[in-house]
Amino acid sequence: MGERQHSGASERTVIMWFRSDLRTADHLALGAAAQAAQQQGGKLLCLYVQNPADDRGPLQAAALSNALFELNQNLSGRLLVVAGDGPQMITRLAEKSRASEVYVSEDYTPAGGGELSDAAQSLTKVGAALLRCGDNYAVSPGSILTGAGTHYRVFTPFKKRWLAHPWQRPVRSRPEIALLAEPHRIALALGLKPSEILHPEAAPAQSPATVRVGEESARESWEQFLADRLLDYAEARDLLAEEGTSRLSGQLAHGTIHPRTLLADLADADEAPTGRDVYATELAWREFYADFLAAQPQSGWQDVNPIFPHYPWDEDPELFAAWREGRTGFPVVDAAMRQLAQTGWMHNRARMIVASFLTKDLHQPWQLGAEYFLSQLVDADFASNQHGWQWTAGTGTDASPYFRIFNPYTQSRKFDPSARYIHRWLPELRSLFPQDLFGDEGVPGSAGRQLKRIHYGLAEGGFQPSELPEGVYYPEPIVDHSEARAESLRRYRAR
Repeated sequence: MGERQHSGASERTVIMWFRSDLRTADHLALGAAAQAAQQQGGKLLCLYVQNPADDRGPLQAAALSNALFELNQNLSGRLLVVAGDGPQMITRLAEKSRASEVYVSEDYTPAGGGELSDAAQSLTKVGAALLRCGDNYAVSPGSILTGAGTHYRVFTPFKKRWLAHPWQRPVRSRPEIALLAEPHRIALALGLKPSEILHPEAAPAQSPATVRVGEESARESWEQFLADRLLDYAEARDLLAEEGTSRLSGQLAHGTIHPRTLLADLADADEAPTGRDVYATELAWREFYADFLAAQPQSGWQDVNPIFPHYPWDEDPELFAAWREGRTGFPVVDAAMRQLAQTGWMHNRARMIVASFLTKDLHQPWQLGAEYFLSQLVDADFASNQHGWQWTAGTGTDASPYFRIFNPYTQSRKFDPSARYIHRWLPELRSLFPQDLFGDEGVPGSAGRQLKRIHYGLAEGGFQPSELPEGVYYPEPIVDHSEARAESLRRYRAR
């Protein structure tokens, strides 16, 4: 190994490599890094590496930028954000700053874990070590095993063990005990080019609330949820038009708040025991999927159920495009897809509806939908996204049975009875009553009847949505749900 280059950096540096853990509170790696810098009498360099090759949509990019902006504020402006390949940039900066230790949170995804392994291998060549401390889970993947010593494949027994498993209380990270390196000064000392230094900005005021991701935003949202919505969470969480959820999925995906912080607060929520338990169950699902993916990395893209690789999926680009663009002719499906396109977020109930529609009405491979969601969601979490899709498609672990096929009209009646969700995202249908959109319960064939009459120009007085150009109408249903359902069942039974 050759002589280390100092580039004007005469003091020792400890590097804290932020990735999907963009917070200062309850952060094991940050706390360990700060303590190491203090003990060594050196500086703590807080670093985020943004790879230009990462393909983020505009809303995803805005959410990340906002999270980094808030993190930088909480670090007193001492966050260095650079563009480049993670392992290469970390190694380069470690060598030039004389850093012997780089702290990072563990990552259990195939891509993320691979990046950390590459970084660890590269750092050893310059005399530095990658130290993995903590992660973004209350119970780390791999901690809960069956009696046979294997990972769980079914959620319910996993949840029982997860709830009983001791989890660490929130920790004090205390980055203030270390002398934080001034980012721009050290960037110059290390020879970074101006094009390699990034300056994250807060999301514009007119941006959707979904991109306001950040540590302070997360805490505010969580406290408001505990005060106003936890009590009714068990029932309200499925209602499409209601603000019944915590909206913290984007925060958890960026690591701006830790689940053990949430669990600690839930433990004190004695006035809402049902909401508390249901919310904890949702956190358990997130950790179950992370645990399963860590044990079976191939499950990110491959069917868990071994009989499904030979399932006769169709691949029709036109049908997929109609689903992606919200023009299927099924109001709740189209409303959900437009919500995703405009906000980068979709209600969880709507995610199940559109996933079922793509896989069981249009017979398209679940991987197509999963990939599109990853490209659009500001709360994109690889394990939850992939296994959520497999659950709905019937191909995954503890999956929805193959014969469970969501009826879009029934789902609308049950979870959007006043059609407020549909009316919000499909303004061209605001003049229609709920029964016009999804029929009358218990009346065969009434679902969508009024829409069909409109399509064929039979509605009394005609129908011209004022929000659409003259001659442009809401599309006809691209499939017949009853026929598509029957075909799905035929294929599943024949597999």
